[in-house]
Amino acid sequence: MLSGRTRSAALMAVLTIVAGLPGCDNGAHLVYGFIDDQGQWVVAPEYADASPPAEGLIAVQKGGAWGFVDHRGRSVIEWQFDAAQSFAEGLAAVRNGDEWRYIDRTGRTVIAGPFAKARPFDGGLAAVRTGTSWGFVNHAGNLVIEPRFEDLAGDGESWISSPCFSEGLCAAKQDGAWGFIDRGGRWVIAARFAEVQSFHEGLAAVREAAEADAGKVGFIDRRGEMVISPRFEGSLWFSGGRAIAAVGRPAGDADAADDAGLKIALIDPAGNVIADVGWGPVADVFDQTLEALSALAPDYLGEGLVPASQGDRWGFMDRDGQWVIPPSFALVLPFRNGVAPAGMSDDPDADALDVQRWGLIDARGRWVVEPRLTAMGSWGGAYTWARRHTRWGLVDRDGHWRVEPVYADAHEWFELPGSRMPPGEGLQRAGVYANHRWSVADRRGRRSPAVEFEWLAPVGLIGDKQARSRRFSYMERGLWGIADEKLKPITPALFDERPRSTGRDGIVAVSQDGWWGCTDLEGRWIVRPQSSEMHPCDGDETESAVDWVGHGADASWRPGENGYSFYRHEVRQPGVAPVDEVTTKFMSGDDRHQGAWLGFARRGDRWGVIDERGKEVLPVRYEEVGAVYDGLYAIRSGGKWGIVDGRGREVFAPVFERAMPFSRDVAIFCEGKLCGLVAKTGEVIVPPTWSGLAPLSDRLAVTMMWDDDGRMKSSGLVDSAGSVLVGQEYYTIASFSDYLLKTWDARGYHGLLQKSDGQPVPGLPDITGQPGGLSEGLAAVDLRTADGESAAGYIDARGRLVIAPRFDAGKAGAFDKGVAIVREGGRCGAIDRRGKQVLATAYQHCQRLPDGRFLFAEEAPVRFASPPPAEAGTTPP
Repeated sequence: MLSGRTRSAALMAVLTIVAGLPGCDNGAHLVYGFIDDQGQWVVAPEYADASPPAEGLIAVQKGGAWGFVDHRGRSVIEWQFDAAQSFAEGLAAVRNGDEWRYIDRTGRTVIAGPFAKARPFDGGLAAVRTGTSWGFVNHAGNLVIEPRFEDLAGDGESWISSPCFSEGLCAAKQDGAWGFIDRGGRWVIAARFAEVQSFHEGLAAVREAAEADAGKVGFIDRRGEMVISPRFEGSLWFSGGRAIAAVGRPAGDADAADDAGLKIALIDPAGNVIADVGWGPVADVFDQTLEALSALAPDYLGEGLVPASQGDRWGFMDRDGQWVIPPSFALVLPFRNGVAPAGMSDDPDADALDVQRWGLIDARGRWVVEPRLTAMGSWGGAYTWARRHTRWGLVDRDGHWRVEPVYADAHEWFELPGSRMPPGEGLQRAGVYANHRWSVADRRGRRSPAVEFEWLAPVGLIGDKQARSRRFSYMERGLWGIADEKLKPITPALFDERPRSTGRDGIVAVSQDGWWGCTDLEGRWIVRPQSSEMHPCDGDETESAVDWVGHGADASWRPGENGYSFYRHEVRQPGVAPVDEVTTKFMSGDDRHQGAWLGFARRGDRWGVIDERGKEVLPVRYEEVGAVYDGLYAIRSGGKWGIVDGRGREVFAPVFERAMPFSRDVAIFCEGKLCGLVAKTGEVIVPPTWSGLAPLSDRLAVTMMWDDDGRMKSSGLVDSAGSVLVGQEYYTIASFSDYLLKTWDARGYHGLLQKSDGQPVPGLPDITGQPGGLSEGLAAVDLRTADGESAAGYIDARGRLVIAPRFDAGKAGAFDKGVAIVREGGRCGAIDRRGKQVLATAYQHCQRLPDGRFLFAEEAPVRFASPPPAEAGTTPP
């Protein structure tokens, strides 16, 4: 494809309006079916994916395999393929492994191939790739054009596919250059271009490879003659007698924005520039615009109106470059069938392309559909998909809901000129969330009665510490509500998005009808929906949660008139003086101590350390506070670094260029870019040798070497006496337990070493993945089994195998209150510390709850989408 030079993900996010929510093995996932234009299910929603209907059949995916059903959802060709394309001219390309072939409507192989790639038939020919070269086969499977091309135009991979041949010619690449062939495979226009587009209205944009015009784009006719000389930076194709081209702005162009390197112009078939159409923020992402319009509107000027911008506002010009609809919208998409999607922004100071509300306008710029929709599909027929807040429905040209917005995801089949696919054959693909049957079990496997929701997840605790109960967020019909500990709904499912924890005990942020507010865990409003952004729910609407500095589980620093004040359990602590600046870090101790949250705080020009209880563990009197380890602090005083203890008593005098704690007898010191070890007596144990050292205990430290760019190159191990136990053999070394270290080498292999001598743990099978952390004395680890495969088991702190590897690699969880969640054969369950099953590995989803219980679910029959209940739009009880 011929394109510009820069890219922007933001533009595609805006222009590609129809976007689905992908499924997820470990979260709420979508299933797809097909509805008619009345919103009635024709093909039940039970498929993970589906392609457009074509020739009466639909390619659908179920259980990881593809097959075909008819328009009533009856299976015609069983699920047996790794990939499948829609039917075209009576044949469909299907893939098993890496090999493509063609089948007929009975599933019988008609063209065996095998091919490395295959595209749908078009005009009696299908493009296929054998090895690294493309050619064409006919319906009999004969190679009528031998594979000799490096690449071809068009796309057969996606359902928005365009054929290779356009106006009788196909762009093909050979020997690194592009040209055009006819249906006999003969070169009509020799391969001499760096990039090309397909022919539209008798012209094709090409990027010349000639040295004199290197990189510039012009247009050729069907004889290959250059009819518009190459002088553009990029160009779209001709549509309705006009094209959009990118022109490099001359130096000192007074009309150019500071960051606008391109002028986007409307040109005629002679290459004359008719008008500057602006395109402000998208001028420098021309290739993204080209890709978006290829999918959304290849006839982007077909109705004679040109999307154009002035400043950050959009409107439409006519073919002569005159404003027809003044620029007053945040963004517009091309006209189709007399209407165009237009977007508005709620914030006048918002970034360019920030669109919150969409509607439809007519050719005079009048609203046909008021801008009250969250998103719209590209307009293509009598109805189009539109989204209201989080769910999709079908609207007609007058803005009436033909099908109420109850679907979690939707895809329309674009009625695009030149597109291979028909517009859905009267069917629309619609997605709903899969339904699940949920239960809660205790550590003995005793379970609660099953309850059906689309999704369920813990959201918070309610009550005092002596009698706390859990609340859950649940999903029904794609909307969210709150349920109690017995999984009984407390509020109806009214919220657009899953209620989100705010950090305040018992308070959640919720979105209703597109607006955010706050409720407690009984569903009572604290702050009613009023904000387009998630509300902090902090009780002070002038204070933003992003200004807080978290400090452990129950503490935080919050800004005020006198600096940052310290809060515990949402209460300001008057005994802690405010600070001017604070940053928090989690600092670990040696093998005998647990870590803690510490606040590095500044008052004036002096620094100290305050713990998560508000205690000043290091006086605020130093020029700087550096590394902290095992109760020792690196401090800077008088421009030099030393080591002090938690009371500020000197352990190592501040005489070093840089220093870090190791033990009370040995410190890490650095000169220039290298570090070594020094004794308390001042004797240098190891001169500066390594790029860095990181203590593992008061006896061992990891030695690190970095490359010139500051990236880790290798790691080793040294003791406090300066003896090298492990050379620079590994990429990383870290502590695993009191007895073991875990390693990762440059080849990506993991291992365990004994701290006593740096040698591998004897008798342990090969480790195939990073070991998990120790929890209740056991750690999950992936090991090589006798058949050469990988499986997860559990080892203790000394590396002894306690539970043999039999679980899915990477799918064994940590123990908590004597129970761990594991997966076996793709299904999850729970085991105790002896490896005995507490809950059979028979479920799709399992999740631990903090009180020692666990939540589990399996998929249940899908509940068909239906309009929201009568109470939708009301406030929770």
